[in-house]
Amino acid sequence: MANRYEVNGKIIASLMQENTGRSAFDSGDFYGRGYERLAGKNLDELPLYSLSFTFDSEGEQKYMEASLSMYHFLKYQDWYYAPKMQAVYQRWYNSDAGEWGVEPFFKYLKSKGWEVEGYGGEDEPYVCNTYNGESSLDGHFIFGYFHATSPSGRTSFSGVMLSTHNGCDARSGYSRFAFFEGYDCIPTVYRMTLSCSGPPPDSTEPRLFDVPRTIVHHVWESDNGGYTWQAQGEYPCITEATEAELRPTADGAYHCPHCGTRLHLSEW
Repeated sequence: MANRYEVNGKIIASLMQENTGRSAFDSGDFYGRGYERLAGKNLDELPLYSLSFTFDSEGEQKYMEASLSMYHFLKYQDWYYAPKMQAVYQRWYNSDAGEWGVEPFFKYLKSKGWEVEGYGGEDEPYVCNTYNGESSLDGHFIFGYFHATSPSGRTSFSGVMLSTHNGCDARSGYSRFAFFEGYDCIPTVYRMTLSCSGPPPDSTEPRLFDVPRTIVHHVWESDNGGYTWQAQGEYPCITEATEAELRPTADGAYHCPHCGTRLHLSEW
């Protein structure tokens, strides 16, 4: 039997690979669309993150780019796929509703006698498009977090409805919604951590290698999608490191400027 992360992965992959068509708003014919880039791929094989530095002719750092895989981020959230609420949504989606989005679905539920409220007892559900804020992910999505109870009281839901952006321009090209249940499961997309791991800095073992993340020596954190970074110790910020200190290798890996072990990007 598949575990919940395998189930989540299949659902998220189906959203991200959904053909959301063309739109007058986008420039997809020139830049390409998300679902076209992912078509036919096994999303579990996507890199967990992307990390790159750009240097000037003197080897000084100009800027740093870092992002986490949206697929893996969503697959491993602390939630469970909710087929019962998915079926309720699907009936509405297949009808002649003529509308799309989080708020129209809430309106539909209320029209059928459901009680709908927001997170933490708020009157209105929490709705967010991650495009409109700082994000550590390589894509964006719309989600609504809410509680709902059917008229009979026999069916209840607490979690998120989620749609991934598969087009080009952010104004269009969103997938259908999928439902995931879990208490306090609003995804935090703006935080990430860069760290190194390996033997102690004074070890005689070779340093240019990748090892399991068991010993962490140097850590930098960002709480604004990688726009700025803060060192979590008495050492310089990663944005000050030079090309010679980061020692990029042919496979695109970078190494800690302080102890030489490989750098890893992860959630906060």
